[in-house]
Amino acid sequence: MNLIIKAAQFAHKAHIAQLRKFSGDPYFVHLARVAGRVAALENTTEEMVAAAYLHDACEDTDAPQVHATEWNEFPCKVQDLVVELTNVYTKLNFSHLNRKTRKKLETERIGKISQAAKCIKLIDRIDNIEDFKRTGNLEQYYINESRALLEVLRGANPDLEKELQNLVGINGN
Repeated sequence: MNLIIKAAQFAHKAHIAQLRKFSGDPYFVHLARVAGRVAALENTTEEMVAAAYLHDACEDTDAPQVHATEWNEFPCKVQDLVVELTNVYTKLNFSHLNRKTRKKLETERIGKISQAAKCIKLIDRIDNIEDFKRTGNLEQYYINESRALLEVLRGANPDLEKELQNLVGINGN
């Protein structure tokens, strides 16, 4: 089976009961939008598109535990990208730290991920902000966190960086 189709089906199954917090849309809609934009990038790969579908599977579902056999069928490159895109400083794992500290640590970690993962992260962030704006739920803290992320995502993709800068009110270079 095609890698991208396999990833889309896995992501759909993993997120089947989830809805987006503010829009109420099926969660899979967000994943499909991110993967679609990744697919349109100039130097994209099948692994990047597959990882875009799977980017929230470890963080927001029990997919790694419940579907371990299926998960392990994905190539290492896809798994590596998903790991890079997974927030390790969640409230669940680091409840002793406040949000600001967790986000600072996560931003520092993101600065060290691959260029491919940074492109996916930019598109994910852009889609999240656009989703928040559509529903009127965009909070200033999310804008500020996005601005901090832009600093560590520099050089990944100038067009995506400019788009995110515009969304968060930074007049980019």
